[in-house]
Amino acid sequence: MALADCPTAPQPDINLAGMGTAAGSLAWPSVSDGEILSIYGAGLGPAQGVAGAYHNGFLDTQTGGTRVLFNGVPAPVLYASSGQVNTIVPFEISDNFVCVSVEYNGGPSDFYCEERSAVTPGVLVIQNPDGTINSSTAPAPRGSVITAWAYGFGPFSPPLTDGQIVAGPGGLSNPVTATIDGTDAPVQYTGPAPGLVAGVVQLNVKIPGTPGTTVEKTTLFFNVSNKSGAAYLWMK
Repeated sequence: MALADCPTAPQPDINLAGMGTAAGSLAWPSVSDGEILSIYGAGLGPAQGVAGAYHNGFLDTQTGGTRVLFNGVPAPVLYASSGQVNTIVPFEISDNFVCVSVEYNGGPSDFYCEERSAVTPGVLVIQNPDGTINSSTAPAPRGSVITAWAYGFGPFSPPLTDGQIVAGPGGLSNPVTATIDGTDAPVQYTGPAPGLVAGVVQLNVKIPGTPGTTVEKTTLFFNVSNKSGAAYLWMK
């Protein structure tokens, strides 16, 4: 058998529109440091999905044979499978453009490049004061403090390390404001989420008004550095 006849492993392939935010949007006009992203394609990882592993207080940069590189910098990998990889953009990226590639068992994909932004705010989920996830069947009382888990609000203060499990509260470098149904909502905490991986942003917000009985669906907007992140909110 000639060397040219030897089988080769398929190259990981990122879909042309294969980047998405952790909140589920496929629009990917820019990325920011610490943003949580999903990458879609084929041959990106093992057929059976594998969750990221933690060692010595840090999330690994390789999961199931998969690595993700942003401008050559290895990123923490939250999940890897053949069709999807979830990762966190490294904090030390400083170039105006970000080029990402996925390696699986040492084989690299082509690069996928986008502009870099200071912030790309997005909301993952909203938690009620009693620990339930906010929904139409589990609304939050007006006047209560909800917790939004988010990403892409810019650098933390003090700075955090890629993949680090956050030990305690901190802050954000950029001020954050919020509105609910067009009314200013006091933001009581903005910073990293203790016990979770660096990149997850915790925001504690007080809903204006007094508790009622009628459930209303509205929108919670966060504003940071002239950009907004939004999520539906059910309240009563």
